[in-house]
Amino acid sequence: MFSFVLLIMSRELDGKTNSRKAGYGGIHLYKAGVWVEIKNRNAVGFVLEASYHGAVVFVIRNGKPVGEHRYSYHQLVLMNDDLTAEELFDLARLTVDLNQKDWFMEVTERMKEKSGG
Repeated sequence: MFSFVLLIMSRELDGKTNSRKAGYGGIHLYKAGVWVEIKNRNAVGFVLEASYHGAVVFVIRNGKPVGEHRYSYHQLVLMNDDLTAEELFDLARLTVDLNQKDWFMEVTERMKEKSGG
C-alpha cells in the first residue's frame, strides 16, 4: 500500500523548479496537494492546507501514516512529485482508507489533469 511513498522518498528533491509554490512577502507557501520533506524528522508528507503561518501536513514516517501536523515553512522542503497514473491511483486508495476527503479530491483532480480530461 505504501510502495508509492517509498518511490517518492527515493526521488530527487527539487525545491527550485516545482511550480506548486506561491510567494507571499518572501515566504513560499506550498499549495495543498504537494509532497514535502519534513526537515530533521525523517519523514515526508502531503500538504492538506496552507496559510501564511504554515502548512498542515499529513505525515508519513517509515512508510506508515502518522497523522496531521502543522509545520512552519522553514521546516519543509518541496519534493518533486511527478507521479504516474498508477501511483496516483494507489494514493487515491490510501486517501479513502484514511478517510481524507479533501486529499482525495485533490488526488482525483490531478488524475484528471494527467489523463487530459
